[in-house]
Amino acid sequence: CSGQIPDGCGGMLTCTGTHACFGYTPSNFDPTSASFDPVNAVAVRLNCGVSTFDGTTVGNWCGQPMPQIVDQTTQVVLVFSSLTVSSGATLQLSGTKPVVLAVYGSATIDGTVDASAKGAASGAGGNLACSPGAGGAGMDQTPADDKGASGGGGGGFGVVGAAGGKGDNGGATIGAAGAVGGTDTLVPLRGGCSGGSGGKGGSTATTAGAGGGGGGALQISVVGTLAISGTGRVVAAGGGGRPGAEAEDGGGGGGSGGALLLEGGTVTVASGAWVAANGGGGASGNESSSVNGAVGADGAAASNAQASGGASGNGGGKGGAGGCAGKAATVGTDGACNGGFLCIGATRGAAGGGGGGSVGRIRINGGTACTLSGSFSPAQVTNGCK
Repeated sequence: CSGQIPDGCGGMLTCTGTHACFGYTPSNFDPTSASFDPVNAVAVRLNCGVSTFDGTTVGNWCGQPMPQIVDQTTQVVLVFSSLTVSSGATLQLSGTKPVVLAVYGSATIDGTVDASAKGAASGAGGNLACSPGAGGAGMDQTPADDKGASGGGGGGFGVVGAAGGKGDNGGATIGAAGAVGGTDTLVPLRGGCSGGSGGKGGSTATTAGAGGGGGGALQISVVGTLAISGTGRVVAAGGGGRPGAEAEDGGGGGGSGGALLLEGGTVTVASGAWVAANGGGGASGNESSSVNGAVGADGAAASNAQASGGASGNGGGKGGAGGCAGKAATVGTDGACNGGFLCIGATRGAAGGGGGGSVGRIRINGGTACTLSGSFSPAQVTNGCK
């Protein structure tokens, strides 16, 4: 490319050279590609509630100009000359591919940029290349044992997820924990992994409790300064598992946190800011005579508190908690005989809870300098931060 573009600070940058205005080599895309048109890139300020990008189109765009959208094989790149997400505003990202925000100037995040899973729906680019990162499905109850199905395993990504719980009296093999996936560099860019579905318990059950979705994959690459203020949030949390619709159904496992890759000539994350890719909680299992399992919570956006697992009801196994900074995801508990009807013949039993999803990954690449005073969950890996 050639010509000049605004630098986001009142000046101009000459768009020539190996990195097309970038003073460093950005990850996962080539800014010199003819696919990108930085000279005609637009300045965007989002300040009108929740703005969206679903992988194809933008919504509630606050009267701002449309960015260039470059749909690549493995990701979608949005091109800006500058980007501001105002305090109280949210840019919500979804779709099947990871999202890269390429800013040929500077970017300020005073609000929220969110690529998180929502319940069973994965975030932008979540649940890709997830074998063996996805949590294992719980085992169905068999008519011969009638001991309750097992819970699904929690998704893994930054670390391993957690296994689901067994049905009462040891019934049904647990849903396995999802394995570690990806690398610290986040090259290639990919999101987190879904939790496993719970096993089916009822004789008429056709669907099981769904696992939570994997957190999405978001990269923000900025020529100048990437500034996340004290009110800013950049999030790619995993979703909470869902309970089944029949008695003795196992709970779904929680989804893992996703991927957050932040890079700029200078990267500043102020005190009070949060950058988080926490795991979702697993759902609890249903007991033998009713459908009373509870959903697992989605991973937290602005906290290093664990997402809670679904609460146990009358013997159904509790869902495991999601992972966060310094705290591993926890296993779903086994279903338990709880007296009365549940214990007749020592065969009827409650189902196991789903395991919690693991944390995702956070990477910070600074071209020249980084000031990282905010909070990160999990802990960030840095490169080039002097």
